[in-house]
Amino acid sequence: MRKQIAALRVRLYGLLGHLNAKCYEGVFSSLLRELVADITLSDNTQSAQATSLAGASCGSCLSVLAPWHDACDEAVLENGLNAAATTVGGAIENDVTELISGSASSAGAPPDPQLPTVASLDGAIVIYGKIFPLLPNKHRLQITEHCVETMKNAKPSGRQQAIQLNVLCALVAAYKNGGATSSSGSSTAAAAALEQLRTTTINLIMSALSSPSSIIRAVGAEALGRLAQAVNDPLFVASVAQQCFNVLQSSRDALTRSGVVLALGCLHRHVGSLGSGQYLNTGVKIALSLAQDTASPMVQSWALLSLSLIAETGGGMFAGYVEPMLTTCVSLLLSTPSHCTEVTLSVGKLLSALLTCVGPELGVSGTASGVETMRSCLLAACALLLSHEHAVVRAEGVAGLQQMHLFAPRHVHLGTLVIDIASLLTSRFISLRRASVSCLRQLVQREAREVLATSIADSAAAAGPAAGAAMGEKGGEKDDEEDGGDDDMQLHASSGRPGVEEKQKLAARWPTRVFACQIVRRLMAVCESERAHLDLALAKELQLSSGGRADYLVLHLSDLVRMSFMGATSDNTQLRLAGLHCLQDVIARFSAVPEPEFPGHVLLEQFQAQVGAALRPAFTEDTPSDVTAAACQVCSTWISSKVARDLNDLRRVNQLLVSSLSKLKHGSINTQLYSESAATLEKLAILKAWAEVYITAVEQKQEAEEESKRRGSGGRMNGNDDPYSQSGGGACLLSLVEPELADLVGYWLSALRDSALLALPSSFSDQLPPEGGAFYKAERAEACREYYRSSWPPILLAASIWLRDHNFVLPGTSNESLPPHCSSSLSSLPSRLFLMIGVALDSLCSRTSTADDTTTHCALRALSSLMSSDEARLELMRDVSVPVEIVNVLHRLVLTRDNLATQQLCVDCAAAVMDAAMCCKAIGGGTENSDAINGNIDSVEAEKMKGLYQCDDGGESGELKPGMLSYAFMEFILAVVVRQLPQVNSAAMRSRSSAPLHTRRVSRLPPEAAALCKGAVQLMVQISSLCSPSARLTLLPVSLHLITSFIRESARLDDSSIVPDLPPGHLTLVATAALQGLRSLASSAPPQSEERNYARWALLMRSALLTILNIPTANSAHTYDECVVLLAAAILSSASPREVAVGHRESVEKLCVLAKHQLRRNEPQVVCKCLQALTSLFSRKDLAAVYARRLAPAVVEVLRPYVLEDDAETAVKEGPQAPPTFI
Repeated sequence: MRKQIAALRVRLYGLLGHLNAKCYEGVFSSLLRELVADITLSDNTQSAQATSLAGASCGSCLSVLAPWHDACDEAVLENGLNAAATTVGGAIENDVTELISGSASSAGAPPDPQLPTVASLDGAIVIYGKIFPLLPNKHRLQITEHCVETMKNAKPSGRQQAIQLNVLCALVAAYKNGGATSSSGSSTAAAAALEQLRTTTINLIMSALSSPSSIIRAVGAEALGRLAQAVNDPLFVASVAQQCFNVLQSSRDALTRSGVVLALGCLHRHVGSLGSGQYLNTGVKIALSLAQDTASPMVQSWALLSLSLIAETGGGMFAGYVEPMLTTCVSLLLSTPSHCTEVTLSVGKLLSALLTCVGPELGVSGTASGVETMRSCLLAACALLLSHEHAVVRAEGVAGLQQMHLFAPRHVHLGTLVIDIASLLTSRFISLRRASVSCLRQLVQREAREVLATSIADSAAAAGPAAGAAMGEKGGEKDDEEDGGDDDMQLHASSGRPGVEEKQKLAARWPTRVFACQIVRRLMAVCESERAHLDLALAKELQLSSGGRADYLVLHLSDLVRMSFMGATSDNTQLRLAGLHCLQDVIARFSAVPEPEFPGHVLLEQFQAQVGAALRPAFTEDTPSDVTAAACQVCSTWISSKVARDLNDLRRVNQLLVSSLSKLKHGSINTQLYSESAATLEKLAILKAWAEVYITAVEQKQEAEEESKRRGSGGRMNGNDDPYSQSGGGACLLSLVEPELADLVGYWLSALRDSALLALPSSFSDQLPPEGGAFYKAERAEACREYYRSSWPPILLAASIWLRDHNFVLPGTSNESLPPHCSSSLSSLPSRLFLMIGVALDSLCSRTSTADDTTTHCALRALSSLMSSDEARLELMRDVSVPVEIVNVLHRLVLTRDNLATQQLCVDCAAAVMDAAMCCKAIGGGTENSDAINGNIDSVEAEKMKGLYQCDDGGESGELKPGMLSYAFMEFILAVVVRQLPQVNSAAMRSRSSAPLHTRRVSRLPPEAAALCKGAVQLMVQISSLCSPSARLTLLPVSLHLITSFIRESARLDDSSIVPDLPPGHLTLVATAALQGLRSLASSAPPQSEERNYARWALLMRSALLTILNIPTANSAHTYDECVVLLAAAILSSASPREVAVGHRESVEKLCVLAKHQLRRNEPQVVCKCLQALTSLFSRKDLAAVYARRLAPAVVEVLRPYVLEDDAETAVKEGPQAPPTFI
């Protein structure tokens, strides 16, 4: 009955595999007995049956264990004869139902069911792996110990190896399904069981790594990696890795070395880079040395395979090991005998992993960072693999060349590769045919024309010269036929002699010219990454040093401008568009390139005439709308680039934009020639161009004013100043734009209204006006959505800047040319304000699409500008839910955007909201002030004050809840701070595994991140003004925690650096902001009449003072700059009342001890800062006696040499002030 029982088990295990394990949890004990009996072969003491899942369990190791696997059509026979095979091939008579059940999942492979005994064993392993993660650690330990005991007692060795392989495959299945060995309780017994389970499992696996069976060693290595992945504990992974290192250093047995080194690779594969560069460095060094040990080819091949697994998962930490590994690969390919196929094949696997690791870098142009050498070595290694006699090795070479073509197509000789692949398509080895077809498919998808040309040339060469000439004649006849169908064809002019045709060069047709413009645009985009292409001086220097061989894009700037001019002035619409787009790219990329021979000038200044001439034809009445739209964009780009700085040069291009305004006022003939959507595109492009020019003009004016302030000239240029400098350009440009702004602002607002309506979801389509909008018709609304989506950001920013400068008052002529329904809906201030805020917030918090950085920056700048007007601030603060929602949106942006410029704009926008709240508080928002009651202000002003935000969050209870403005600000500030200094979040730092990964040094923060921290502190100090007295005390602990964290991180020294990042006592921008915030909090005590609040406030401040003084001794693992700590404590003590400064004896004693220690330092700047801090304490009459009694002798000891002797070398400037203060 053995076969029938095995068939029944196959059906049972198949059924259980389709059910959730929770469904039969009650029969786990009975089921486990059967599963363990099947896996350990307990029912048949003579059986030595091994599972067929071993090949799938060892994964990528199969290529080394069985290099013949799927290599040829006879691989089935080789599988049965090879020693690594654990089972014989299947047959259909083993399970005829496989004809039905197997056809749906075998992807075209013929049904190949195993024997019932093998299938039953495979099913038992699968179900074991499914239920093992659900067992308690106690039962897991019992099962594991039983398996170990069964293996020890098994005789003979063949049966023992079969049981060992079955148990290892079961472990792989169990830990692959998440069988983490974690403690389910906190008791000592549970912890002991967990530790014993891990030890038993490790011993079981380590014994398998030295087995004489290669398949057992490979599965054991995979089991170790899966175990480490399931445990997910850095300490456990480190201990396992160290154990492997010790075995490799002490053992000289080839079997043990091969198994353990592969286990290292599996550890990296499943746990990443082991969380530490140290373990990665050690593992790579050991594996690399074993790979060069020619005494044992088996150890070499397994070490190389381990390196390939490390390379696949090493990430950025692995970049430094690519070069030595590549050198080793080339050396082995040149020195390894041809009969050592497993070594060569492992080298191929390692090369494939290296290509995957450094692939994107191979396409970088130039020779930076040794990329050229790396490419050459990789190509040479692939060529050596392709020339090997073994089919599997040659297949690896084809795969390597395929990867090289994917990452660096320009450096792979396509003709030779296609010919080699074509010759391999008829190979008898299926691995070669499969690799060749895969590579050819990629080549055809990416470079179909070149592959076809190579194939034709190869066929012609094989057929002989005559066939090639005939093929050329046919191609010429075909080209002539195609030429006859083109409207732009140029006829051949015949010569005077009859029968002789004069050959002339045909001009390129317009599709070819458009294609050439597109290629040049891509070329500019690619060359942008290398500085020499955009720097004329550097390009000339490099060209001279290379003997004229090097070539750079900036050297051909005149050709680029000429080509763009020719395209922009063509008669063909598509070519005009291509020329204008190319001209815009040239301006954007070369506008800042200086002219080396004329300092203060740029290269493009000499091409101003060509740019103006290229743009002028695009503004005629009969020009298509898309051409005019593209020309408007080029105009705005040219004006915004600041190339043209003379007023006359600006006026010439600006006049083109002025002429386009007639199409807004009087319509365009394109409506009759093309469609309504074309007219919409044209009008929006005009409005967008004017918006960008206006934004640039305002920015230039602000820069000129700042420059004037720095020079102290009051805004007037001196006679010695350069008349073409940037300082005067802003006023000139703004003077050209201002006459048209009165009409433009109305058009801008109407365009924003249209954009807001078209951005509504389809469910709100019934709200769209039936007559359409200001610039679109209702029947063409769907076609115009994309036009508005790409145009509104600069329009919104320009309109917000203009309204800010004019306090939201529209000119009387702004809406004369608009439809009545558009002008009436924008007549009131609230309608204009909330329209623009809604458009900005819709893009910032959209869940369906993520706006790019340019759009996000425009929206944030627009919000800041809107909230800079007093009228807008008051209107905004009438409903506090609006500013709360704005701050919440900013909070989400900070969490989801990594761009520091975006985060800084979010902080600026939040500061604008805070200014609006402060403005509301300054005029007594929400309450009847005395002026309104006494009638000192008119009724209109009194009406404005009603309904404003009361700045009383928390009320009497003092509880801050979501929906309050102060709560939203705290969420936002915490997000900003944690993004820059994650260690401030104490909850995340409690995890030992994540703490080292979430630490950033304040001294190494970029200036942008430090500015963000400063802005966050400044906002945080102001939040208390929005709260009630009780809520301020609720908010104070959070504020003090953040500020003390800033001080702690600013004072922390980097022990790992040989040279300190900062001198002793240096205050970073973050530390300065924290000290200023601390002074502000310390000086804002509640009135002493409020005894309860005052006592609580004083207690919190004393706690903050003690926390600061305990920083140097709180964490022995780090060292701190005590001078920074002393400054913080002195500022807090000098700014706070006496009850805080000297109310706690321990704090006073610690401050004095700290001051004495700093006075004895050898650094003059530290002593100077210490004296400055003590001066602030001595100057307080109520504190001077306390600190003078303790510190006077130390101060006198320091000052005596400088008072009695004239030693001016030191920088102790506060010394003369110290004696009078403590005397």
